[in-house]
Amino acid sequence: MLSYGTLRACIRVDGQALESYGIETFPEENKVTCWIASEAGKTFSVVWQDINHARQYHQTGDVTLDGVHGGGQLMRALSFNEPPTYQRCTAEFKYVNTSMNSIRPLTFSRLQLTGQFHLLLQKCAHILIDEDQHLNSAHAELGEISLAIWPANVIGMGFQRKLVSPKGTIVHERSKKASSHCVGFGEEIRVPPQQVINVARVGIIPTATFVFRYRPFGSYAQHSR
Repeated sequence: MLSYGTLRACIRVDGQALESYGIETFPEENKVTCWIASEAGKTFSVVWQDINHARQYHQTGDVTLDGVHGGGQLMRALSFNEPPTYQRCTAEFKYVNTSMNSIRPLTFSRLQLTGQFHLLLQKCAHILIDEDQHLNSAHAELGEISLAIWPANVIGMGFQRKLVSPKGTIVHERSKKASSHCVGFGEEIRVPPQQVINVARVGIIPTATFVFRYRPFGSYAQHSR
């Protein structure tokens, strides 16, 4: 588990925190980075805690997946003399909203490469794609799960409007950023229309940012050089 000040964060798979390798801290940015081992097909969640049991302000944890904003999780302020239970001091992000009434769990998936396979199955029909359109499409943050934690003010309630595309990540095999894994999504789960808590961040930079760079087991070392 990574730590910065009173904050702790990890990626959880099968109920256990994944081991972190090559941990680096950048105090000028309030940032901690590491490498973790990913396994295609495994469901995961982003978990964070605050051990400041005197905290009387709200915090929001914003999650970015391969450079795309996935959503956030609010940790409400503790009331005066309120017992700091695990549930009140811990937040877990494990689903993305793909429509107003559907969610999908986070998974590690195999990255789709063009140039190697020209035909993709899309909506039950094979279509030919232009492999070069994906040559420069690999986002700079591909292979990263980022959690930025901010103090926040609650400003009201609303319905879920920020949705995540269920489409997978596709890059060209010659892209320098291409790895064999990316963040994907599990089977769709139907839910009632999602109400969300709207918040306003406080401050200029996050209290802490945790960056988990993931690679298949055994390959993280060569990418960290």
